[in-house]
Amino acid sequence: MGFLRPVQAVAKPQSFEMATGITFERGVFLWLDTDGKATNVYSASYLPLGLADDDKATSLTQMVQNEELAVSVTLAATGGSTTVATGRTIPSAHQLSSVTYGTATGNVSSWKLELNTAGVYTTIADAGTITAGGLGSGSLSSLTVSLSSAGVVTLAFVGTSLPTSALTLRLTLDYVYTREQSGATLVSDMFSSDSTAASSLVTVWFMDGLYESNQYDPYDTYTVGAALYAKDTGILTTDSTSATQIGNVIKAPSTNWSSETKTTSGHTMPKPEALRFMMRLAAV
Repeated sequence: MGFLRPVQAVAKPQSFEMATGITFERGVFLWLDTDGKATNVYSASYLPLGLADDDKATSLTQMVQNEELAVSVTLAATGGSTTVATGRTIPSAHQLSSVTYGTATGNVSSWKLELNTAGVYTTIADAGTITAGGLGSGSLSSLTVSLSSAGVVTLAFVGTSLPTSALTLRLTLDYVYTREQSGATLVSDMFSSDSTAASSLVTVWFMDGLYESNQYDPYDTYTVGAALYAKDTGILTTDSTSATQIGNVIKAPSTNWSSETKTTSGHTMPKPEALRFMMRLAAV
């Protein structure tokens, strides 16, 4: 189930008819199409509408932050590749292909790769760039990563004079996966993950205010004050390409799970992994 929390906003959301054939989770951004219906399909000609307070999906997702996976690989002197499984299914909106560290295309700011040498970890790639520049005495020129629907991460190394002995690595990553039921019957399951089933309407928060949502791109960088956009499928992002600016970041997602009830600026943060932002549609 998507997460949306109005932190400080006018408590008067409005219900809208929905465009046909769309699916979304609570917390995504919606537009008003030319037929006057709410949709999460982006178009520059559509009117920015607001944040969905309903789930209308065949499956629901869950956010993972800072998961650590052990990786073993034996490379040739010029490079090689290896795979590591997350054990989860990745929805299409959050799959990765050919994102390369060490070049201008690197944009997996939340992923880090470390080399274990005698129990000491050294960072070799982080925040979309190669940070150490080498593996042993060699030189790592690029690291390309992908994440498939089956949850398999592929790491492809390119370099010169790379060590050819077995390497032990640690991959720290953020991603979104398709949630699976673990034996308990959830309220959302009873509605077939569709809280709009009875009314055929979606509740939308359209007034300016402070909100929290977990429907954001986990591969972007979020800094306080940065412009926030909504892209196709309604996912929040800091990437302005083919997107609508909806406001500004107030607090970046955190992995401080011990602070589930931490108070920030007088407001509690029950889900620190959520993105807190100020929505200002009147200004965009």
